[in-house]
Amino acid sequence: MVRGAPVGAPQGTHKAKRSKTNPAPVSSTAPQTAQDMALPPRRCVQVSEKEQSVPNRDILTENPTWDFLNIAGDGGVQGGISPGAPSLLCNFPVPSPSSERDNFQPPWQNLQTGLENDLDNHLDVGMLDSLSWLENPKSPVQAPSTGGAIPAVTHDNMLSAPKSPTTTGNPSGVGANYDTQNYDNLIATEIDRALNATRPSDSDAFEQYLLKHFIDILAPSFYPFDSKRNPYTAVYVPLAGRSSALRNAILVASANHLVSLGQFPPWAMEPYRSALKNSLRKSSNCADANYMMAATVLLSIAAEVIGSGIGTWSVKLEDARKLLFDSNHGSLGAKGKFLRLHYTWMAVIGRTLWAPGLPVMPLTDPPLLNDNHESEVELSTEQEQWFGNLPDYSMLVLMRTATEFAQKVGQIPIQADPIQTMQQMLPEITDLIISVRMWQPKASSAMEPYAKSVLDVGEIWRQGLLCYIYTDICSLSPSNSRLSQCVAAAIPAIQRLTWMQCVLWPVFMIGLNANNQENQSTIESSLQKMNFAHHFKTPLSLINILRKVWSSQGSSSKWWDIMSECGLELNILL
Repeated sequence: MVRGAPVGAPQGTHKAKRSKTNPAPVSSTAPQTAQDMALPPRRCVQVSEKEQSVPNRDILTENPTWDFLNIAGDGGVQGGISPGAPSLLCNFPVPSPSSERDNFQPPWQNLQTGLENDLDNHLDVGMLDSLSWLENPKSPVQAPSTGGAIPAVTHDNMLSAPKSPTTTGNPSGVGANYDTQNYDNLIATEIDRALNATRPSDSDAFEQYLLKHFIDILAPSFYPFDSKRNPYTAVYVPLAGRSSALRNAILVASANHLVSLGQFPPWAMEPYRSALKNSLRKSSNCADANYMMAATVLLSIAAEVIGSGIGTWSVKLEDARKLLFDSNHGSLGAKGKFLRLHYTWMAVIGRTLWAPGLPVMPLTDPPLLNDNHESEVELSTEQEQWFGNLPDYSMLVLMRTATEFAQKVGQIPIQADPIQTMQQMLPEITDLIISVRMWQPKASSAMEPYAKSVLDVGEIWRQGLLCYIYTDICSLSPSNSRLSQCVAAAIPAIQRLTWMQCVLWPVFMIGLNANNQENQSTIESSLQKMNFAHHFKTPLSLINILRKVWSSQGSSSKWWDIMSECGLELNILL
């Protein structure tokens, strides 16, 4: 076995087999038993005030220092481990970075060497001659010994599972025909291209391992609702076949997730980050270069949920806006429309998370989406096809309207007659509140059992948006009866929902206004379950912020004050 590779990772085809008469040398640092291999609980690293004041603002690839902040308060969640969670097993010997790292030659180090020697930086997807090891893995990635919902890495469905829609008789992709008869053949071809092999080597094989971890483990964790229409595999993976930057972003996300699972040392991610930075610096003559770069940015933002979800996403998102909406509208068909939809969700949610006082101005909607009925219809169709109407696009429209009012309210103090300005806005704000209360979610197109949860998902979003309107527009305190009613109405739906990926934002908004211990415990428990199931650390960041808000209820401080002190932004844009 190649040292440093997780169990189940390819070991190359040119290594001599060991026999009983020719045993492999035993490393002095290798653990001998499963007990020895158990990693200690993650510790909360205290960051100095100086470091906290200067966050790493690399636009895409730098993992901010804030991932290692104390993201759990005292008591329930400690150092990123859910209460009662089993210790994660490290599937490979990890020498001490300070003493033995210089002599340690893991297979992924070949990637860094290859980048230095390959002037053309040919990092397109598909570097292996054979997919035999992918179709018949020797051993799967190990999940925690008990509990959790990390699926086994079987990889059996990768080449056959449909990944994106067909477009029949409509090259622009409008009104995509999701004909199941042709769907499998089209996507099997796309994934075959993405995994086509040309240069066998240990580093290339390990990259294939990371790519398959993304397809089989990470993408379903991001989006569990429909394996046949998962946008992370149906859009991002095929596009990665044409973009080395996007491919490297996928590798970074997979490596980061393996770190969270305890199967990858944190310092071993650096070559993948370096490869991503190098590929981003290289210009591309591809006709769809802007789309590819925008896809890289959006995926990088979404993948931050694996870490603490605390960083600086606004600069990245602004770059994605310029790349997407300065490009030819129909050049990528359905995939291009999905990228615009994904950006729109991130931009609207991002507005609600904006911490006043940060140096970057709040984002604005792209001109394409303002008062453009045709674009609204297209995005509504894309929402149903890619996200299964969990929630539907009309909720996004209501959210966007609410953020516009919040911005106007924030500008009232500088108006010539602020009282009159506020009075003129009251009827429209009232209409918005009525619209949210009367909103009814559309039927979901997701697979069962997720489709049955459409009413619970809709109720959580409704109450979360009402909480945002009452606090950010109407300036009501959590003790107000209207907010108490919103929290009480949402709690039963939160208790019934067993997955949180599409409701992180409204659950956070509801949690900010939960003012009794029972409701607070319900919200905290739901976030802990997501951390336990997928080993994403962002839910723990939300718990930490909520605990600080709950402990300061009655004061004039807001949740964003906690973030502003560090100059950071909360990322729950998944």
